[in-house]
Amino acid sequence: MLEKQLVRLVSEPSEITQIPPETIPALLGSLEEIRTALWLRMLATAPTTSLHNSPDSSPEFLTVPEVAERLKFRPAYVYELVRQKRIPSTRAGQYVRIPRIAFEKWARNRASA
Repeated sequence: MLEKQLVRLVSEPSEITQIPPETIPALLGSLEEIRTALWLRMLATAPTTSLHNSPDSSPEFLTVPEVAERLKFRPAYVYELVRQKRIPSTRAGQYVRIPRIAFEKWARNRASA
């Protein structure tokens, strides 16, 4: 049932108004699983270039304290950027991780702005 609703919403976003409110949490959960899977797929196939020419053995994901240290910000501020969706991130339960490659791209874009 959820698959049909997701397919319908992707093909016709205006159908959102027809979705029963009680099914929205399950749909959002499915969308989050899809989002996570897409991030992982993108990161697995992305070229391994680095902002700081770090070796290929660098981690795929960064923690908020690691990002805060690189940006010279407090971790609380990085969490706020994540909350506002101003920095790419993914969640695994209560844990927030920032994909390294997406972070480096974000940082390059911010530096050139």
